[in-house]
Amino acid sequence: MIDDEVARIISEEAARRRARARIAGVGAYLEREPAPPSTRPGDVNKQFLGRTVGAVLGHNRRNQESQCWQQRGLESAVHSLGKTSRESRGEKRPRSVEEDANGDRVQAKVSSDAAQLEQQASREAWALKKATQAAAANEAALSIAASSSSEVNEKSDSVKSRKREKKEAKKKKSKRHKEERKKSKRGSHRKKSD
Repeated sequence: MIDDEVARIISEEAARRRARARIAGVGAYLEREPAPPSTRPGDVNKQFLGRTVGAVLGHNRRNQESQCWQQRGLESAVHSLGKTSRESRGEKRPRSVEEDANGDRVQAKVSSDAAQLEQQASREAWALKKATQAAAANEAALSIAASSSSEVNEKSDSVKSRKREKKEAKKKKSKRHKEERKKSKRGSHRKKSD
């Protein structure tokens, strides 16, 4: 708004109050027009807040997982650089030959089972680490959401109490003003009768 518009609005309001003052007296200036409806700070949409926090946590978790997979891919690429020429061509090492209980010759798996178990254990450890991180982040976000909603409730309570105090102060002021008017009317009647 520019200054002219503000001045026009103020002068219109003053004219309305003057017209009301002719009818209701000085009390017209004490009355306030009802404020337009607004969202109070206490009106927190907890469902929206919870869903937003959950969406952010899910997004962050997916980003962490993709970063971990990228890092794992880089590590495997570096590891593959250190392999021998036979391993890089995909050729397998010859397996050792053992005899089973019947005396038959059987090829034994030298280290592939151990490597698979080690790989599975590292995957499980990584998944457990990520799950604990996600749980901790979830708890932190929920505590933040709870504290922010409690802060908002505290602020709205303090706003309500201030409004209540202002209202009570207005009532007292209005009572004093009415009493003073009555006294002044009594005094003017006495002067006329004298």
